[in-house]
Amino acid sequence: MNIQETAKFAATILTNYYNNDIRLFLESCHKDVLWIGPAEKQIIRTKAALIEAFRNEHHNLKIHY
Repeated sequence: MNIQETAKFAATILTNYYNNDIRLFLESCHKDVLWIGPAEKQIIRTKAALIEAFRNEHHNLKIHY
């Protein structure tokens, strides 16, 4: 992937994420990901634990242009 393709892919991941479609984000995570989230003490290690944490979370994020 070149720089432009990488930037476009990252933009797609973020756009999807903020439209409540986190599949591509999770598929792109390494199995040993370290997630330091916005919530207090929200530190999650491993892709499996991150998937489980997101499975238990519900929100209505949407991108507004």
